[in-house]
Amino acid sequence: MKISSEFSKYAVSYGSNNIIQNKVAKKLLQKVVHKPKYILDLGCGSGALC
Repeated sequence: MKISSEFSKYAVSYGSNNIIQNKVAKKLLQKVVHKPKYILDLGCGSGALC
């Protein structure tokens, strides 16, 4: 079993299954007081925060 093929198999449905992750991310962003100049994106998830 190749990891890349397993990831690709489920990647298409990731966006509809990460509801809690999106809610938590939005709550965390509400707590940011100052707009940062830079944000480090670790490349994990659907990119909803972009």
